[in-house]
Amino acid sequence: MNRIISLFLLLCLTFTGCGDNDTSEDGSVNTGSEGVNTNSASTLGSEPAPGPANEINAQLTGSDGSATTLSGSAEEVMPETNQALVIEGRLTVFLSASDGTQTTFDVDAPTETIPGTVNITSEGGTGTWLTVASMGGIYTSSGGSITVNQCPEAGEVVTGTFDVELNDFFGGTSTLTGEWRATVATSDNSITCRVIEPEPTSGEGTGEGTGEGTGEGTGEGTGEGTGTGGACDLTTCDGPCCPYVDPVLDCQIACQEDGPCNPMDPSFDFTGEKCAECLIACDDIYLEDPQCAGPIQSLEQCSADSGCDVHDKFEDAHLECVDANCCAEAQTAF
Repeated sequence: MNRIISLFLLLCLTFTGCGDNDTSEDGSVNTGSEGVNTNSASTLGSEPAPGPANEINAQLTGSDGSATTLSGSAEEVMPETNQALVIEGRLTVFLSASDGTQTTFDVDAPTETIPGTVNITSEGGTGTWLTVASMGGIYTSSGGSITVNQCPEAGEVVTGTFDVELNDFFGGTSTLTGEWRATVATSDNSITCRVIEPEPTSGEGTGEGTGEGTGEGTGEGTGEGTGTGGACDLTTCDGPCCPYVDPVLDCQIACQEDGPCNPMDPSFDFTGEKCAECLIACDDIYLEDPQCAGPIQSLEQCSADSGCDVHDKFEDAHLECVDANCCAEAQTAF
């Protein structure tokens, strides 16, 4: 059976966007937060370019002149291996290179910090930090910055760049530079992003009063042109599974922060098996109430029967498929 929480996050949490906030005319923002550099590049706020669900393409350059390429991609979202999470105002990203090297970083994102460039503030555990765990040793951040190009939302791809100074276990120093992309597996919607308005292109804003929208703004609500957000309305939650949304998310946060999914916790499991078991136990909360269990299972069965599960749970194509074929089941559950 497909895991319940993934489907719910796609159907419900992705409808809650990151906060809309004003920026200055040049697209920068003064957050007043220590360690934040908001003189960002022009790619900030742009849609991610086509690519895999998770990817790292970077270079680790040592002070001794050595250079190691960290490159790898994965379509499958895997706990503690290839995924991104948004929990309590932080963006946490896990990326695995093809040689097994694991890069993990945490971006502390107070209100209106990202999209933007955030300075490294610690070696790990708190603030903004990055670690690289490889066969050659463990590297911990000592300076530099991480850029986040998009507002991280559940089920969506977020991209960015590294320019991070690192210390290694033997006392040497290195620099990590390159690009990254990851799919947000879970979000508690705790990051309020800033809005970067796109540069106007030639011809935009012309043609006032060109047919559409005339009629003195009567707006009788004929319904023409609606439905751009999908035909299935899941903007409110009033079904039998709604009372369990917060307990499930609280359980997942506990797994990620104080359990086997947290690399800084003593119970952390590098294989990812204990983390997966912890998250599955959270999902099963939905099944404890018969009034919720039936609708949830019907929703999952509809998703499978409609062919939606040929797509990764965090792809737009999966959400669109469920939206088109299983609207009644989704609304019954949530």
